[in-house]
Amino acid sequence: MNETMNTEARQKDAPGEDEPLGYVTAVSSSSIIGLFTQRDEGATPAHIQIGNIVKITTDDSVVYGMIADCHTLEPEHCGQPRASYQFRIELFGETALSATENLRFKRGISRYPTFGQTIHVVSRADLDEIYGMPFRRSVEIGKLHQNKTIPINVDVDELIGKHFAILGSTGAGKSCSLVVVLQAILNRYPHGHVILIDPHDEYKSAFQDKSEYIDVSSISLPYWLLNFEEITRVLCHGDSSQVDLQSQILFSCITAAKLEYFGSDIRPVNITVDTPTPYRLSRVQELINEEMGRLDKPGSSLPYLAILARIEQLKSDKRFDFMFSDFIVHDNFAEILARILRIPSNGKPITILNLAGAPGEIVNVLISLMARIIFDFAVWSGGAKTPPVLLVCEEAHRYVSKDEESSMLPAGRAIARIAQEGRKYGIGLGIVTQRPADISQRIISQCNTLFCLRLTTSADQDFVNTALPENGLSLFRMLPSLRTRDAVVVGDAVSMPMRIRFNMLQPNQMPQRQSLPVSQSWEKEITGRNFIADVVNRWRCTARD
Repeated sequence: MNETMNTEARQKDAPGEDEPLGYVTAVSSSSIIGLFTQRDEGATPAHIQIGNIVKITTDDSVVYGMIADCHTLEPEHCGQPRASYQFRIELFGETALSATENLRFKRGISRYPTFGQTIHVVSRADLDEIYGMPFRRSVEIGKLHQNKTIPINVDVDELIGKHFAILGSTGAGKSCSLVVVLQAILNRYPHGHVILIDPHDEYKSAFQDKSEYIDVSSISLPYWLLNFEEITRVLCHGDSSQVDLQSQILFSCITAAKLEYFGSDIRPVNITVDTPTPYRLSRVQELINEEMGRLDKPGSSLPYLAILARIEQLKSDKRFDFMFSDFIVHDNFAEILARILRIPSNGKPITILNLAGAPGEIVNVLISLMARIIFDFAVWSGGAKTPPVLLVCEEAHRYVSKDEESSMLPAGRAIARIAQEGRKYGIGLGIVTQRPADISQRIISQCNTLFCLRLTTSADQDFVNTALPENGLSLFRMLPSLRTRDAVVVGDAVSMPMRIRFNMLQPNQMPQRQSLPVSQSWEKEITGRNFIADVVNRWRCTARD
């Protein structure tokens, strides 16, 4: 009986849309304090909950804010006959006349509420205006956490044009969230150009016939595409002094081999050691041998011999056939670019670059190559109508680390260049990582939209805390307790900082899991007699001794 009476009291007290909720008692630069007084004994304010949106009407605008804190004031402390609730509201935007004299929601506050003004519950039309972004090119990716009937949209131009990041601990749903975002964009814009770096072969099943799937067994990325920094990283080994000597040798020999390949009659106007033109690796070996033959002291030949040994090692290693096969050399650069960039898209707007089968020692160079040719293609397009391209870096902490040594590797430098200059040339960047605290600050700071899933470590939480705007700090406290598929979203691609629940993927769109859960795997015995022998055979066929 008591529970029924309390429920009736709450329903009686709960205000409807646009009804008064309380009034303003204090104003600061980013928030206001409101007071709600009970109308009936025992009633509770159903609309005063953390994260709920309220509004205050001023003379020429409607100001919106999010409830961040609330607490009870006893009658003797508030001068009211009954207990009251004091709540703090973080202001985030307003509906005001636009340049076209239309009422539109926009971020920021031009006119602040004043003391005594009434605080109202928002209407459904208000929520649609705030979250739906009806006047922007947007796609739906989820629902509002506080109200599952409110769709959440992201602005495609702001998301891609100003970079984004998806951050979350292992198991928080980063891969599924990325698929939701990319599927929503590509369903709306089927002629997109997305390149997804996939270190663990997760995404082939998620995009299926929409994707151009590339791994080291299905593409040729000839060594002559590498610039001098990248080829040096592959061929020169040893301490810094040895690497310096070897790189000097390579510089002259590679440049000469490129010049010889074209001949004097059809040589391009400008060929440098970094120009992506073919040359024969066998000719480089010959030039190295010629240079070594001119030496007077046998001890001086060590750097030459080291390079020659490394080249032979790579040519004989089957894992490197996709790059260091020297049987036929021809200029297929345009075909490689067309396939990777999806120009034209031909119904496959996304390229999935699977690096799971690539040798670990060359993965950084491969990522550098991808990022660099994307950027250089846009730069050398010369003002032509080159379509925008989105590069998505999964497991980004592995190659854009804040560690000083790692940041100087080719991949970190190439991706940092896109982060800092890519938007000028129509190149967007997406960063996905489970360790945001380990990401290079100069790269992550360029991501203007953040999707923050569950983060459990204090270092990662502190990192996100510094990235959130002041009016999103109340959402920061939710990060350790977010459910899978829940995220806090802030940045230019959304109308305001908010907590959302990503849309559910269909079973055939889920990223591929590499193994069964332990409980399922251990339920039955492995019966195949040749299981280990088959693994050993694959091991020997694809790896060096």
